[in-house]
Amino acid sequence: MAPWNDNSGAKAPRSPELTPATGPFDATPASKDAQAVLQAADIHRSFRIGDRDLGVLFGVDISLAPGERLGLVGSSGAGKSTLLHILGLLDRPTAGKVLIEGVDAWALSAVERAQVRNHRIGFVFQMYHLLPELSAVENVILPGMIDPAGFLGLGGRKRKNMLKEKASELLNSFGLGDRLKHRPSQLSGGERQRVSIARALILDPPLLIADEPTGNLDSSTGQKILDIIFAEQERRTLSLLLVTHDKKVAGLCDRVLHMVDGAIQNTGDDSEPELVNEPV
Repeated sequence: MAPWNDNSGAKAPRSPELTPATGPFDATPASKDAQAVLQAADIHRSFRIGDRDLGVLFGVDISLAPGERLGLVGSSGAGKSTLLHILGLLDRPTAGKVLIEGVDAWALSAVERAQVRNHRIGFVFQMYHLLPELSAVENVILPGMIDPAGFLGLGGRKRKNMLKEKASELLNSFGLGDRLKHRPSQLSGGERQRVSIARALILDPPLLIADEPTGNLDSSTGQKILDIIFAEQERRTLSLLLVTHDKKVAGLCDRVLHMVDGAIQNTGDDSEPELVNEPV
């Protein structure tokens, strides 16, 4: 099935005018021989419950190369969401390090981490997380709106127009050219997810984290969403971390990691782990 955004394999150029280097980071796309885009080293996470500590993650290690597709699977309660929050710099680990393009992200200041989340990581969620009062285009340009170098900075009006133009082009390539001014309540589930993908890509991050992106969609619509995600991943040479319960979806990735009870399962060979398909 051809995706809406079939561009005959053309590579998508970065937009340096919309993606300034952030701190120690370089906006230039990395080659596949470069260092890992994402590394998690010995990640532990526990939560204080009353007078005891409840352990959730126990020494998780993950490495994601430039342009690689990595699938993460596991049953509910295995710790996937907690791990994603840590990898996405939303929740601090109890122990361990998260390196984004070789930089220890949790050693950065809160402002620097926010800039990393905004410029270096794109998020696609199962529940879309679109703002209901904004149109499709306005939701897509939101990452640019919260950028300190955006609307409040020098040339903010020009930047806003550039963002709107880029957002319109993205949405049009995803088959939403006639939905630019529609609010989320006026869109179907598949249309909302396409808007959220465009939002994740608007600032050209090198890393895309997709958490059950087809979990709320029927199989046909879900396949179209996967077509878009994988086409954009290849076209932009993105590093993709895809969380899914679907064995077939996981099989589309270069590698699959299976999380069990807060740890990555070591199968000891190259055989495909048994995956758990669950209702979500």
